[in-house]
Amino acid sequence: MITNPNLLLVFSAFGGAATAFLFVPTMPFIVDMTTREQRHGVAALAFSLQSLSMTVGSLVGGWFPKTLSLITTLEEASAETYRYTLLAGLALAALSLIPLLLMTAQRKRAKPGENEPPPSPVVSGIPQQSPRNVRRDLAVFVAVGGLMSLGAGAIFPFYNVFLKTIGASAGQIGLIYAIAGLLAAGIGLLSPWFAQRFGPLHAVVLIRLAPIPFYLLLVAFPILPLAIFGQIIRTISINMAWPIDSTYASEILPAKERSQAFSFRSGAWNLGWSLASLVVGRLIVDYGYNVSFITYVFFMTVAMALFYIYFSRAAARERAAIATRSTIAAEEPENAVLPS
Repeated sequence: MITNPNLLLVFSAFGGAATAFLFVPTMPFIVDMTTREQRHGVAALAFSLQSLSMTVGSLVGGWFPKTLSLITTLEEASAETYRYTLLAGLALAALSLIPLLLMTAQRKRAKPGENEPPPSPVVSGIPQQSPRNVRRDLAVFVAVGGLMSLGAGAIFPFYNVFLKTIGASAGQIGLIYAIAGLLAAGIGLLSPWFAQRFGPLHAVVLIRLAPIPFYLLLVAFPILPLAIFGQIIRTISINMAWPIDSTYASEILPAKERSQAFSFRSGAWNLGWSLASLVVGRLIVDYGYNVSFITYVFFMTVAMALFYIYFSRAAARERAAIATRSTIAAEEPENAVLPS
């Protein structure tokens, strides 16, 4: 395996592209393979398992070099040890091919929307938009993802360093992230209930904004306990909100537009993340981590305001149109002239 820095950068870029091919089709695939009643539960389970596997994988990857150095003559921090760690990760990832191959027949038969009955005007409180609104819905969905990525990119890449500056050791940081991931995997399974209890619009807004009070407090009180709670709440928020807003978008967008929507949103997310991390990283050097927290609060608030205002108004307009059509349909028999 190579150690040339330039080639490593090239292959890292290929790895990022491959990851996009994995994550972008996930939600459209779930939608095509499930009924409306199953989607929230299946999406929540998929994202929770993803969080759990990433947490476990991080723990295994962190401990594997040390374990390997204890049972072999390899040094813990050597290139050979890291090579074997990467190969072990590839072997674990290869296990995912087993369920994928087992579902091949059904996957080939399924096409977007072919097994789905025609939607009613409003499904579970979610308006079915007319064709003229599809592009607008898609644009808002992508814009919300882009705005959130600006906030996420301002805080995610630097939070472990922030924890270290306020007194956490490397081992404690790893433990904090692991606990947050495990809690998110478990609590994330409650997202279908949360969406049903509050409605998808209210649920997404409440969950996405949940970490904001902690980050506002960190501006004034940068202490470790508060930072730990902020990390845990943020991780849980991500794991609970993604299934809800992804399912919501899948319900309002036509089957043929879903993959395109998630592809555009993934691109907007990666672009926003890169720009925010580049700019905020430089600002942190001069002004400290408060810049990171304030940026996150601002863009997440703007994103949720856009999401809620646009889609709640769209739902209200659609319901008003449905009510008007129902009234006209009810009056038509009374006004009709019977044939003589």
